[in-house]
Parts: sequence; C-alpha cells; structure tokens
Amino acid sequence: MVPKSYQVIARKWRPQQFEEVVGQKTITRTLQNAIRLGRIAHAYLFTGTRGVGKTSTARILAKALNCHQGPTPNPCDACPSCLEIAQGNAIDVLEIDAASNRGIGEIRELRENVQYAPSRDRHKIFIIDEVHMLTTEAFNALLKTLEEPPAHVIFILATTELYKIPQTIVSRCQQFDFRIIPFDEIYERLRGILAEEGTRITDQSLRFVVKASGGSMRDAESALQKIVSLGGEGVSDEDVSALLGVVQQDFLNQTMRMILNQDHAGILDLIDRLYDRGHDLQNFLRAFMEFVRHVIVHKVTGSQQHLLFLSEEDIAVIREIAGQLTVEEFIRHYDLLLQADNQLRWTPFVRFHVEMAFLKLASMPKLASLEQILTALQEAPMPVRPAAPAAGPPVAEPAPKQPPPGAAPPIEPNSDRDRIRIFRDAIGKQHAPLKAMLPHVELHLSGRRLEIVVPENTFYERNFRHPNTQKQLEDIFIELFQTTPEISIRTKARTPENHVRQEDTQRLREEQKRVEALFMEDRVARALIDKVSGKWIFKRQP
Repeated sequence: MVPKSYQVIARKWRPQQFEEVVGQKTITRTLQNAIRLGRIAHAYLFTGTRGVGKTSTARILAKALNCHQGPTPNPCDACPSCLEIAQGNAIDVLEIDAASNRGIGEIRELRENVQYAPSRDRHKIFIIDEVHMLTTEAFNALLKTLEEPPAHVIFILATTELYKIPQTIVSRCQQFDFRIIPFDEIYERLRGILAEEGTRITDQSLRFVVKASGGSMRDAESALQKIVSLGGEGVSDEDVSALLGVVQQDFLNQTMRMILNQDHAGILDLIDRLYDRGHDLQNFLRAFMEFVRHVIVHKVTGSQQHLLFLSEEDIAVIREIAGQLTVEEFIRHYDLLLQADNQLRWTPFVRFHVEMAFLKLASMPKLASLEQILTALQEAPMPVRPAAPAAGPPVAEPAPKQPPPGAAPPIEPNSDRDRIRIFRDAIGKQHAPLKAMLPHVELHLSGRRLEIVVPENTFYERNFRHPNTQKQLEDIFIELFQTTPEISIRTKARTPENHVRQEDTQRLREEQKRVEALFMEDRVARALIDKVSGKWIFKRQP
C-alpha cells in the first residue's frame, strides 16, 4: 500500500524559491529585482510550453509578495502565508483553472471577489492557468478589471497558447516568455534529485529520460518517476529505451553503417527488431533525422558546440561517420527522410513506408563533384568524327526547279514580312506596355497600310483603338520607314491565350539553331554530351 504522505517526484521537487526554477534565470532575476525595488505590476502574463515553470514561478511570486517577512525576493517558506501557498490552500491566493471555469459567469464572480480586501495577507492574488481557454465573452468581461484593478489585487495569467489570447488582454499585462529548458540543465537537475533520493540509474538511461522530456522539466520528472518505479538501478538501458519510446544510439549508429555499406537485408532486419520491441517507427525515423543533422552540423562546423546533448562516445561515432560522405550527400539523406516523414501522415502502412525510405537511402549512388566531372571530361579522348568521303567524279547539279504557275514569290530582304518583324522589334524596345500586348494581336502590313487584328471586346481592342496608342505606333512607323502609315483595326473572335502564331514559331526555331551552334562550339560541353550520350534540349525562358 502506498503511504498517504508519498508524493511523486514532480510534486515533491517542485521549486519553492526563484533560484530553484530551472532554465529561466532571466525571468526570475527580473521578478526579484522588481520586488526589491517595489515595482510590482498589477498583471503578469507567463507564456511557454508545458512543464517549464510558469505556474511554479507564479506561486513563488505570490509567496514573495505575501510573505510575512516581505515583500521579499526570497520568501521564508516558514510563515503561514508561504506554507499555505505552497500547499495550494491560501485564502488570499486563488488558483483558477480556466479550462473548467471558462465562461462569463465565472469571470463575473471573480470581478465581484476582486472588490473585497484580502482576509489576512498583503495582496489578493489571482493565478489563472491556461487562460487561453476563456471564452470571448469572458475575456471582454475581464478587460476593465484587468486594466484598472484595485491596489490590493494582482493577476498572474499563464498560457501555453499565446496566439489565442486577445491583444487587448496581452497589452494590459507584463509578459514573460518561458523558454524550453536546455537538456544539459535538465540533466543536472535530475542528477541532483537522484542523489537526494538515494537512487541510481545508468548515465545512458538518464540521457534517455532527458531526451524524452523535449525540454519540459515536468515531463522529465514524470519520466524519471517511471524509471524509479520500474526498478531504479536494476533497470537496463534497453528497458528504459522501450519504456520511454526513445531509440538507442546504437541502433542509429548501426543503421547509418548499413546505409553506407548498402546492406539492405541488415536494414530490414533492424527495423523488424525495432517493430517487435514495440518501438514507434515514426519516432525511429525522426531520431535518425536528428542523427543525420548532427553529422551534417559536425561536418560543416567541425566542432561540438551545436551538437545536442551527446555523450563523448556518440560524438566519436559521428566524427567517424562524417568522413564517409560529402555534406551534399548527407543533405540528400536528410531531405529524403523529411519527405518520408511528411508522407507518413497519409499512409496506414507506416512500417512499409519507413522500410522503403531506408532502402532508398541505402541505394543512393555517391555524388561526383563538379571538379571530378570536369577532370574526367578533360582526360577523356575526344570523340572520333567520321572521315569525309573520298572525292569522286563531279556530279552534275540538277537544274533548278521552276516554281509552279501562281506560286508566291520568294521573300525579299525588304518585303512586308521583314518590315513587320523590324516594326515589332522597335515597339518592344521603345514601348514596354505595347510589347506585353503584342503576343495577343496580329500585325499585317501592305505598303503603307498597317492592319492590327485584335480579339473583340477585350482590353487589347480598347487599347489599340485609343488615339494615344495609334499615335505612338505611327511615330515608330515614321521613324523606321519615313512614311506615314494608314492604321486600321479589325476584330476577331477570342482565341486561347497560348495560341502561337506561325511567325513566332519560325523565330523560335531560328533562335534555337543559333544557341545550339554557340553551345556546340564549346569543347568541354561537346565532350560532356558525347561522354554521357546526352541529348541537346532547348528551353526558352518565358
């Protein structure tokens, strides 16, 4: 039977002084200075994730303000006020859970309670936890009281979801953001607790506890409670790993070596063992992502500064693995893992998906650097071109074919088609807005007659019919051809926007041939295409 006086670790070792709050020194020092100087705000807002000390700090602040020896930055923990606040039954310090008291009725009762003076202590303090759970009407009812409370009233609001609190509430409070607690500080705190409790566990098991906490002190203490209940010193690291769902570093090291050795069968066997032991395979995937991140960081920086809570043995393994591949290859691994993790939410076959992700990693070919490619190309023999055929007897050239009757004459250098092309180019250089509209219209030129064909009932028709536009076209025409054009506008039914005219297609083909000829004059580029049996692809930027 559990003794009535028994308390779990999280409650037994809850901070009672500002100095005992782990990982929030800036906040606690600020509050202590405010108490020492008598600059106490009427409302505080504590924000941050769960288990980082928000409510504990609120209680310590309440003790410091109502201590019979104070106000003091260091409450005595012996007077009736300090003892009652620590036990949660102080008559002048009301702790309200906003999740279960979220309506306007409860806030109206609070407003009525505010008007009464403290029964015994110096201040009447209201600690509202999870304040973001209040309804909109409750927030509105709290506004006026929060802005101008009686001199004896102090509000301390705590929340894990700041974005849900109206700005009208936030602006009336002095806000403190509680950070996630660093792993090293959680580790030292847990070691101190174990020493006080007279309990011993392995260092690796303690590191599992810290990693499972995710930066939350309360979660770390709850996880430590599990280990102590499981058997303390007699518990193996493997048991702790399974209990907390933390992947052992040995599994991660083995997995990376199998990937580097392309050991597909070994990878499947390892995942099978993890599955049989009850591990969450998505957690395994994410743990391996973190492992790859450590390798990349170590390879980029060459130091241990940014490696997150690793033992010397783990760092030695990471140092060894970092020399196996390039940074770019490790980044490819990380990108593939990230993509697989994002896709897991859509598949019911988590195991199969994780297996395929790691098999892909093991099948990735090594990347050759650009320098290696260029060196290989320069050392490769030039491709042998076929010899020209031997000269034979001259072949009589056939007589040129006569065009059939009625065929169109060939295009002369100064034909209307050439003049249209010159006219279009000049518009593009001199008038950007008109250049943007040219792909949507047709231009026809016959002597001095310039016909513009536009889609009917469109912006293009209205614009080209405008006198200013026609004047601009006329000026460009006169500058090019020293004659005044006769401009006419003709409409046509609308066509798809991606319709390509025949003249644009011809221009694109000519541009492709010109660029391809320039590219193939480069010896390295030509050798690269021949070496890899490549194919020339022309892509024009829009």
